[in-house]
Amino acid sequence: MRSILILFFLAISFQIFAQGTSNRQRTLITKRTATWCPLCGGWGWDMAKGIEAFNNEDVFLLKAHYSGDLETQVAIDITNNWNAAYQPEFFINEEKQDVGSSTWSSKLQEFRAEIEANSKNDAKVSFDIKTEVNGNEITADVDLEFLSAVAGNYNLGIYLVEDSLVNNQAGRGSSAVHNGVLRSTFSGLSFGGSIVSGSADVGEMVNRSLTLEVDGGPIEDRHLRVLAIVWKVDGGNYQVENLHDVSVGLSASTYTSLIKEDDFKAITVGNDLELSFSLLSSMKSGRVEVYQMNGQKIISKVFKPMLDQNNVSIPVANVKGNFVVVSVIGDENLLISKKVYIE
Repeated sequence: MRSILILFFLAISFQIFAQGTSNRQRTLITKRTATWCPLCGGWGWDMAKGIEAFNNEDVFLLKAHYSGDLETQVAIDITNNWNAAYQPEFFINEEKQDVGSSTWSSKLQEFRAEIEANSKNDAKVSFDIKTEVNGNEITADVDLEFLSAVAGNYNLGIYLVEDSLVNNQAGRGSSAVHNGVLRSTFSGLSFGGSIVSGSADVGEMVNRSLTLEVDGGPIEDRHLRVLAIVWKVDGGNYQVENLHDVSVGLSASTYTSLIKEDDFKAITVGNDLELSFSLLSSMKSGRVEVYQMNGQKIISKVFKPMLDQNNVSIPVANVKGNFVVVSVIGDENLLISKKVYIE
């Protein structure tokens, strides 16, 4: 067991390789924002935090800074394509939502219902994403498989997203922690490149491998994700078909034969990290271990494994505002490890 964890943390420390597969139908929520905007740091910030508490297997929340310190051309292009007019604005996939300072709280439940409904739809495309880091370069290798026949034109966009980014935000101060910030596009094109022109049959495969030189601090000191979006192209409009993401340098799915990846949830409630997950086989012993990103163990807690639902509460007051690695172990076998942000 110790050797497994040592190898696991070597992979984290040196950002060697990450992979993740998904055939789920997911929803993209985009927040159009700007660092100088006090409303973006007010009700817009609170609404984004509410969305971050949703099941992240079903939704991806993207912060598109069209202006200010974190401005990017790709954020400008994507939100302009959807006829953005002000900030903050929220989009479910490509559809602008009617939400404001007096309605955001009630709108959260509408967002959740739409996300849950969308997650029950059959996905038309599945993803297998691998990332590799070499110095200040990230290579994203994306394999797609069409799960049903499609007609029309489709693009694949591959993006770099950053979490735990400390930067000024009006209404929040100079040390605000930004998650889900759209940083760049691997291809240099805001909506990526063409993968289908006309039609694609069931089982048709597409591969794209792109390398991005990353500006800023060392990759191993940052919390970066690769986001892949398949866009359906309708004239000059781009509609979200499906998407998937993977953390750079961290496995997105591990030992899924013993634990249900889709059911694993980790939510910060007060000073505790509340975990819930289902097992796919019975076992005699179980424990949860929480590690800092440098590999130092923070806490270990024993639980009695249940074949259906397991709920474990871990005190995390000392690591709030940081990413940690949560490992679930059963009968001395590593079942799953997840990188989790502690609110």
